[in-house]
Amino acid sequence: MAIVTVPFSGFYNSLHDSEIDRALESMFADRDTGTERNEGLESALHIACNFRQVFVNYAAKYVKQFAAEFGVDGLKFESLASPKEYNFSTDVIYATVTKKELTRIYKAVKWADLAALVKSKFTSCDGFHSFYSPDLAEWGPINEWDHNQYGTLLECFANANAEFDQYAEYSLCEDFSGNGDIERWIGDATPNIQRLYKIQEYLETRKAR
Repeated sequence: MAIVTVPFSGFYNSLHDSEIDRALESMFADRDTGTERNEGLESALHIACNFRQVFVNYAAKYVKQFAAEFGVDGLKFESLASPKEYNFSTDVIYATVTKKELTRIYKAVKWADLAALVKSKFTSCDGFHSFYSPDLAEWGPINEWDHNQYGTLLECFANANAEFDQYAEYSLCEDFSGNGDIERWIGDATPNIQRLYKIQEYLETRKAR
């Protein structure tokens, strides 16, 4: 088995972050109109919720969707790494997959496409020093690559038909709110969620009098 990074734009100022915010807002929206927000309850939820747990559940489902969308056999979520500060990096999703499957993918992508992606991602410039050669020919045998190199291969594979940008990422996750996944993850990660729901019910009952 090999560890790979999975193409992902992270949870900071991204469409994924916005989707989680929208789900959170909907949990305490006015039940009659569905639009009027209770910012006090939202603030309480922000304080009480273990968003790290929400992010991990989101990332695990994202890997499952990515594997299904692109036919990556046996790709399994392994972990989520998040920086203490988002100044220079963002969240990274790690997954496991067999080297046999990676070899299949390597043979499926076009060398020229992979070489161009490697050059664009790993060419040093002002403010960026690459630890990888920008020349694919210098990367050596595929079975000796590391997680970042395998992640670049997955990105190239996902780019085969169209650029796999944040909008393509979002298309993998757009049903997470529709089917209630994000709301459920937030609820599971908030120990006193039932208390907040009772407050919401009380406020709406009082309002209706």
